[in-house]
Amino acid sequence: MTTERVMVVQKPAGPVRSDGKQNVPERTKGMLSFWMEGSELMMGWKALYTEEEEASVALRSGEASFQKLESAPRRIMLAEIQRPSRDPERHLFWMQDEEEDEDEDFVSLVNLLISESACAGPGFCCRLLLYP
Repeated sequence: MTTERVMVVQKPAGPVRSDGKQNVPERTKGMLSFWMEGSELMMGWKALYTEEEEASVALRSGEASFQKLESAPRRIMLAEIQRPSRDPERHLFWMQDEEEDEDEDFVSLVNLLISESACAGPGFCCRLLLYP
């Protein structure tokens, strides 16, 4: 049985390589997506003009956070996942749209989705987005 994928939000974004000292945005145009699979919030990135999706990752309440790096020269977002007994996973993306004034709302929405996905039931995304 396959779990239905319910898309929640997408934003134009590209990957960022990090060597621990410097964040280097890649030129690849793509889409950063967040969706629900059952009661889990998933995040994935896909390059435009290709059918291949990069690996997706579950963003679980208590383990994941999403933030804008204020010190970065570009609009870079960080999804950080801290699983027990592991080093944190860091996923960096640079925002490719012109809507910088929406960054704070986007970060708030993703963090709300992370925190509320733990108690998600049928229709969770619709209730969250239609009745804030």
